[in-house]
Amino acid sequence: MITIKCVQCKKRLTPFLTKKETVKDYNDRRVENKDYFEQGFYYIADKEREEEMIRNSIIINQKDNFGMLEHKDLSRFVGCCGASPVGQPNLVCGNCRAEVGRKTDDCLTPHYIKLDQNKVIFSQNEHDYYK
Repeated sequence: MITIKCVQCKKRLTPFLTKKETVKDYNDRRVENKDYFEQGFYYIADKEREEEMIRNSIIINQKDNFGMLEHKDLSRFVGCCGASPVGQPNLVCGNCRAEVGRKTDDCLTPHYIKLDQNKVIFSQNEHDYYK
């Protein structure tokens, strides 16, 4: 199990998570307007076959947001009924305010948080449980 931290200030952004090896097809209508996958897991979308919307990202469930806040720039939340998967980061580290990812919760897409692999780090430190 790992936790994900902000690369800039090293503060936790998630609870402890378990790696998920596979996920449903991004374009599967059964995940439209629903969680992409269950809470407590992360998925590294680095394969060529991944949907472009999530490729080269770390994907987590929105309920696993432990230390991220919404960006102050409301234009980053454009979508039909929620934030679309396209656009600039709309989540920042709750500690240092570094842009770390994008929350997607539009009615036409799965719901998830996409973290920028260059803005976060993994930690397996058991002491993180108390921070």
